[in-house]
Amino acid sequence: MSSRLRTHLLATLGVTMSAGCWSPCVSEAKMTTDDTELCLPADTGDADTAGSCPSATDALSMLAADSFACTVVSVHGEGTGADCCYPVTVECHDFSCCAYGRPYVAEGSVRSAEARPGAGWHPAAPMTPDLRGVSADQRRALAAFWTKNMLSEHSSVAGFHRFALDLLAHGAPLDLLLRAQAAIVEEVQHTRMCAALASAYAGAPIEPGPLPMGVAAPIASSLAELAAMTAKEGCVGETLAAWLAESMLRDATDPAVRHVLTRIARDEARHAAIAWATVRWAIEVGGAPVRAAVAAVFATGPGVPAPGDSAAEPGLVAHGFLPDRRLDQLALDGWREVVMPCIAALGALGGDRAAPWAVREELVCSAVAG
Repeated sequence: MSSRLRTHLLATLGVTMSAGCWSPCVSEAKMTTDDTELCLPADTGDADTAGSCPSATDALSMLAADSFACTVVSVHGEGTGADCCYPVTVECHDFSCCAYGRPYVAEGSVRSAEARPGAGWHPAAPMTPDLRGVSADQRRALAAFWTKNMLSEHSSVAGFHRFALDLLAHGAPLDLLLRAQAAIVEEVQHTRMCAALASAYAGAPIEPGPLPMGVAAPIASSLAELAAMTAKEGCVGETLAAWLAESMLRDATDPAVRHVLTRIARDEARHAAIAWATVRWAIEVGGAPVRAAVAAVFATGPGVPAPGDSAAEPGLVAHGFLPDRRLDQLALDGWREVVMPCIAALGALGGDRAAPWAVREELVCSAVAG
């Protein structure tokens, strides 16, 4: 799974390989927990320390990056086990309107519609999951899950419209504009398919309502701002959206759900490739100021999974459902397995390889040279 997406995106950056919730949100509350563990790879570098866990001090520097969700504020002991797991204190913010992918953002917050009764967004062909053996409680959970996905995809329709306007405003190559416009149509199709699934589980037609756009579409004021927004919403958001869709597809068994996730995973990988190509073009045209703006985005690092239950009932997983903590953990894995090698291939951070989130970056990025 990881190698396919990674190879596709690295190809966008001109790199070939041998086989071998990021979004801006509004903070609502803060909580701190001591009852959690985070794990790091064992040291595989120096022969004298190979197989050992990083020290607690080193672990804190690797894990302490600010994120949009949680921050590791302290490490309470040395790493244990083959996975080098550390007892940590994590400070988390409860955010509203978070979504992976490229949502529409205005006035500093993600804009999302509310669901309403209706079938105006449903695809022409029926899309009906197999509900045999699915309890009423499970159906409610799945309806809520796919409704959330529907609204996220709906917001991305506007997000790509705004992106296309940004490309026009800053003289981007025609190829990028055409690819962005194609992505708008694909996000519409994602919204329609998710609406059909949400309706099937709810037992009643559901569609997105009006999107609160704000007074004006926020167009990037400079090429550096365009590149930074694209790095955040596209290189990270869309890449993680593709990774999450592939992860959900791996575990889903319902044919209708697998059809939807297959389409979304394929399209989101293309959308991520558009973002990486756009950032590469912007750096080539804008030089050092653009590179610095992009580096500042990437240096922020990945999110840390919020404490909570990462397990889900098999009956729900079969229909694509994953709990928030599991999605957060998968997003962190996607950062390490796909986003970091693409950052290295892009060269956006120059010679600085000491960013606090760079957990064994040399191992992950060594695949680029493969």
